[in-house]
Amino acid sequence: MSIGFNTEIFFSEAIRHSRNRNLLREKLTQNINIDDYANKTFEQIISEISVSFYVYKKIGALACYDITSAICRYHNINIEKVYIIGGGPARAIKLLNIEKKKHIINNEIKLKYVDINDIINAFDNNGYDFDESIRTNTSGDILESYLCIWQKTIK
Repeated sequence: MSIGFNTEIFFSEAIRHSRNRNLLREKLTQNINIDDYANKTFEQIISEISVSFYVYKKIGALACYDITSAICRYHNINIEKVYIIGGGPARAIKLLNIEKKKHIINNEIKLKYVDINDIINAFDNNGYDFDESIRTNTSGDILESYLCIWQKTIK
């Protein structure tokens, strides 16, 4: 980490999604040099993060995704798919009746995802209001966050 870098703020979403927050904070401080990921792809970063963190008890797939997405945001690396990790996006996809696809990275990391256009079309076809600034966004990570919040508004 660089001087003045606040792990707690930068990785707050990952820390909130971990069942072992204290261990995650410790490992983030010890194991992450944000500059090491500057010229990598989402797939390369999540692969490295998963290898580094998934071995620890109660630091799961959602926390690994959140760490990766924070690193991608920092380095302006676009996440082109909407990954369905965690209950919020899974419920949203079910409400929208979208079939999940599988993305296998390095023959070991299996992530479920949907395409951005599938989500836009599902909102349109089901008559749900959809934030126009999100409609034109190409970030799967931003759309994933939108789905998490949106699904809470549907009974």
